[in-house]
Amino acid sequence: MEIDSLDDKVEENKAIRMGAILAVFGLSIFCIFFGFLGVISYWTPCKWDDILIYLMNVTWFLGSIIVTFAWILAGITAFIAVFFNDSCNFLDIVVEDFEPYVGSAASVGLNACFNNTPLVIAFNLTKRVAFQKQIDDQLGAINNFNVAEDVRLDQERSDERRQRE
Repeated sequence: MEIDSLDDKVEENKAIRMGAILAVFGLSIFCIFFGFLGVISYWTPCKWDDILIYLMNVTWFLGSIIVTFAWILAGITAFIAVFFNDSCNFLDIVVEDFEPYVGSAASVGLNACFNNTPLVIAFNLTKRVAFQKQIDDQLGAINNFNVAEDVRLDQERSDERRQRE
C-alpha cells in the first residue's frame, strides 16, 4: 500500500478515533461525578442517602478498568506511532540516496529503481543492448527466404554442372 492511501484511511477514521477518546473522557467524568456523590452522601447526616456510598465502589471499579484500558491502549498506540513515524522518516532518508547504506556499486541500481529509471540507463549499458535493429534485419532476411525456391535453384545449378562435365 502507498502511504497516501494509508493517510486517507487515517483521515476517514478520524471522527471514530476522536469519538472514542471523548467516550473515555466522558466515562471518566461520569465516574468522578459518582465518586463525588458517594463522598458527599458519606458526609451528610441523613441515613436515606447512605446507599449512594456504594457509588464509590462503582467508581473505583470502573476507574480501575478505565485506567488499565487507557494504559494498555496508550502503550500500544505509542509503540505503533513511533514505529511508523521512524519507519517513514528512515525510508524517506534512504530513498533519497542509497550510497551511504549499501555502497556506491549497489546504490546506482537502487537509486534508479526508486527514481523509475531503467537499469540499462543507470548502468550505462544502452550501447551493449542496442541490438534490436540487427535482430530485426536478420529476422527480416529469414522471413524473406524461400526454401523451396533455394532448393530449386541449387538443383538447377547442380544440373548445369553435370551437363558441363
